[in-house]
Amino acid sequence: MAAWMLLALAPALALCCAALLAEQAARQRRWPSRWIWLAAMAGSILLPLLGPAIPELAPLHLPAAPSSWPAGAVAVPQYVDVAAQSHGALLAGSAWIALSGATLLLLTGAALLLRLRARGWRRISVAGSEVYVAPDAGPAVFGWWRPRIVLPAWLVDAPARQRELAIAHEQSHLDARDPQLLGLAIVLTVLMPWNPSLWWQLRRLRDAIEVDCDAKPC
Repeated sequence: MAAWMLLALAPALALCCAALLAEQAARQRRWPSRWIWLAAMAGSILLPLLGPAIPELAPLHLPAAPSSWPAGAVAVPQYVDVAAQSHGALLAGSAWIALSGATLLLLTGAALLLRLRARGWRRISVAGSEVYVAPDAGPAVFGWWRPRIVLPAWLVDAPARQRELAIAHEQSHLDARDPQLLGLAIVLTVLMPWNPSLWWQLRRLRDAIEVDCDAKPC
């Protein structure tokens, strides 16, 4: 299990490089790049899992031993410590589950804390849109199932054009379903939290989402 986890890092690194090149090409053509990084994250998980089923990705197999041995050859038995291998796989699997559980617990706690903070935010209508106003949060979109726009208190008193630009940017996140997209990316990261490439891809995805929304005319 531990050896497989180390080998799983290779396709993730390769996908990071491929996604960077694809992102540059997409930016030159003014195409959205968020899907490139989501595909890289999905591939970083699926390739290690499906690798043994794909002949091109399966490890090389040694040729079978000859059916007839030379005269005088003595077959030396090879012993494999199955118990040690099973114990190592059990430890690696337990560590994987524990790390995924801890990551999920941490993210869930952060989401609940944000929900508690949101109870103190007031709801107003700005430029025809219903938004939340927070003393020290935003402009941003929060929530997964029913995402909402939150603006900082200082932005409410800012010039009208500045407020409109901020709301238009956050509304583009809602129209593109970016909260749900990020939620899916977080779930993928929780599946393999020990893979540093996944965390880096998640960061690049967040950056790509912002760049894609900034590229839209407000």
